[in-house]
Amino acid sequence: IPTIVFPETTVSGSPIPWLTRAQMELLSLEAMSSLSYLATVFGYIAAASSGSLVQESPPGCFFFLDSLLPCLLNHGTRCVDTMSKALFGKTVHLWTSKLLNTVQATPCSALLTSKCLGQSSVLYKLLEYVWTHSDDQLDVVRQSSKSGFENILKIHSLLTSSVAGSDCLGEFMEFILTHLFSMGWTSRGKFTALACVVRLIGAQVMIERRPELPAEILLVFQEQALSCYASELYTALFTSHRQELSMCSAQQKEDSNRDVLHSTWLEPVVVALCSSEKKLKQNLIEYLLGKLMKADDQLLSFMIQRLSATSSGEVEPFHGAVVMCLRRAQLLGLLRPAPCVTGDNLWYGHLRPDMLRAALSSADEQIRLDAFALLCDNYKTTETVTDFEFSMLKFFIFCNLNNQMPSFRQSFLSLLNKLFFRLKESLAALKRRTKKGKQEDLLAKSVLLYENFLTWLTNHMLENLYPGSAFARRTTSLAVISLMSTYFVTGEDGFSLPAWLTPRHIQTLLECLADTFEENKREALKVLAVYLSHQGCIWVKHDHFSLLSVLKHHECHPVHFQLSDIIPCEVLLPVRTLIQSEKMTAPLMLQNILLSLLDSQISVANQSLITAAANRPMYPTLHCIRYIMQEMNFKKLPPEMVPAAREFIQHLITSCLNLSRVVSPVVQNSSPEGNIPEALLGPGLNIGNILELRLPGSDESKSLYQSDVASTSRALVESMPEYLVVCCWRSIKEVSLTLGNMCLQIPPAQMAEVGTQSSLLSLQQVKVIGEYFTTQLLESIHRGAFELAYAGF
Repeated sequence: IPTIVFPETTVSGSPIPWLTRAQMELLSLEAMSSLSYLATVFGYIAAASSGSLVQESPPGCFFFLDSLLPCLLNHGTRCVDTMSKALFGKTVHLWTSKLLNTVQATPCSALLTSKCLGQSSVLYKLLEYVWTHSDDQLDVVRQSSKSGFENILKIHSLLTSSVAGSDCLGEFMEFILTHLFSMGWTSRGKFTALACVVRLIGAQVMIERRPELPAEILLVFQEQALSCYASELYTALFTSHRQELSMCSAQQKEDSNRDVLHSTWLEPVVVALCSSEKKLKQNLIEYLLGKLMKADDQLLSFMIQRLSATSSGEVEPFHGAVVMCLRRAQLLGLLRPAPCVTGDNLWYGHLRPDMLRAALSSADEQIRLDAFALLCDNYKTTETVTDFEFSMLKFFIFCNLNNQMPSFRQSFLSLLNKLFFRLKESLAALKRRTKKGKQEDLLAKSVLLYENFLTWLTNHMLENLYPGSAFARRTTSLAVISLMSTYFVTGEDGFSLPAWLTPRHIQTLLECLADTFEENKREALKVLAVYLSHQGCIWVKHDHFSLLSVLKHHECHPVHFQLSDIIPCEVLLPVRTLIQSEKMTAPLMLQNILLSLLDSQISVANQSLITAAANRPMYPTLHCIRYIMQEMNFKKLPPEMVPAAREFIQHLITSCLNLSRVVSPVVQNSSPEGNIPEALLGPGLNIGNILELRLPGSDESKSLYQSDVASTSRALVESMPEYLVVCCWRSIKEVSLTLGNMCLQIPPAQMAEVGTQSSLLSLQQVKVIGEYFTTQLLESIHRGAFELAYAGF
């Protein structure tokens, strides 16, 4: 193979008989592309045996060292694309691995040793490759460089150990250390190379050469991108130094060795944690502390003692450093003692209670959250929560419900989720132990602590839902109650939230359905749904139906929340007999009730549109009908319910068309928006005389029209004409969306000619709806009404 790929190389023996000269010329590396060259060399190195690598050919030369390696390293300058650079790095790494295996497996001759050692040795050439590629952008190139450097150090170590009295090890490592220390700390390759050197020569040598090394490495933690590399080097130095000290002579005391270790490596960390650099502290805790704690189980106690001693005359920021250290240990599963106040008045065996309380009330939000996480999380979820912990939980929750930061509230709820899971698991464990009859009094007291805390929490959250409470307080309280409803539902869970809720609490949650924030409505609705499924009926007052006459559009949305999700479940119990006799579902019964109310409102508008706009607007009722109808599944309607549903749809179409005819004079009028059409202010105020509509509720309408309400309403609308315009165009909007959604929601299979028993919508009704849209598109002048008619059409 050498004679083929390197024609200038002469090897004794006859040429390969089956290979022609032309084929040999094609295999010449000079004629190959970059990738082909590397692939050929990689394959040759992989296939070569250990014996062939140390074979002299010709005498005094090694093809593997003298010919192949220089050509391979020179070829690296041609590698500019990603694939060739990656393959080049893998090939050099394979070369060093092959040579290492050869040195380990076979005795090395003096000639081979001399070629590998010395100022112009092969290893120095490989070091140039390492320095060039140790900080490459490609991760695969950096990893290949790191692995090759490790192989270089091992090869040199094996060769120098076989040479008696050799001083090459010191010279070689001196050269490497000098070069590495001269490099800047922004180079990623510097950290990995120093870590490899530490594993070979130990940390003591490096500390003697560079005493300021720990402080220099810690400064690098100000940059998050380099923190992972710096933590690897710092941990390697700490571990190596600890092993070296443990192997010292027995005459030296163990305590003095530990003091040396702590003063060298941990004191700089304590100083950095007590600094004002926030990024430095965060990166140290995230990247370094965990690795150091795993390397030395006594490190946590030392850190807490030093930080506590440092903070004796301070309030901030050392409390945060202590808490963050404990939190990191807790996440790693290193904080396993039972969370109780010991005889030394230390919580978890490390933290003073006053320091925990100070951390829970810290001005730094992250410190507060870390301290709260110590209380919520635990390595063992069945660990009993103590009275001290419950008092600290109450203290934190009471002070942090009104936080304005969404990220803080999200983290707070996430930790509460862990707390509720732990409470449920530990409470179940307590009750299982109680059944065994051991320490019943003590366990009963613990169970009572759980019940008192959950009762306090529920009551406190509901008390924070008072009218006018701040947005953050209201949102957080509802989210906490909703979270509790997922964990504590029945008595088997240890605490039943639905059973504890009183009618006053239910009324408070019902009022939350009128909240302007959509998420608050969903959370309140979730709790009410849990109550309905376990406690039964909710009796809704008449006030909820009176909301159907609201004058502001945004107030319509909480109404359909209350009616569509609460009332159809259980509140229609008084009319259940009527529902069964009429063969209709509860939502359908509710729809008929709302439709009757809509007819009465249309009757008022028929007599006096101005009175209706000021007192009885129609669009809130139709808005609720439309939203409730979206929840009805007409595809899976039982056959016995089809006649009632067909009658409802026919009634709804008639009412929508009547409503449209009542408000069309305003929508189709050319009067500017904000002005009342003159026809409505003159003798033609009674629109019913023009339209000649037959609508129910005429007695009520006349009494309302003849009362003082008409004059009051006229004065209100004249002072604020937008009442009339908004009422009319929103009514048209709801009509258009209701009719359009109806045609989409009813499946085509249930549309047929008149007289078909299984149909819900006749083709004639579809034609009437289409004619209505055509009229609106042609005659509507109000832009909003036109656009929504277009969407419905």
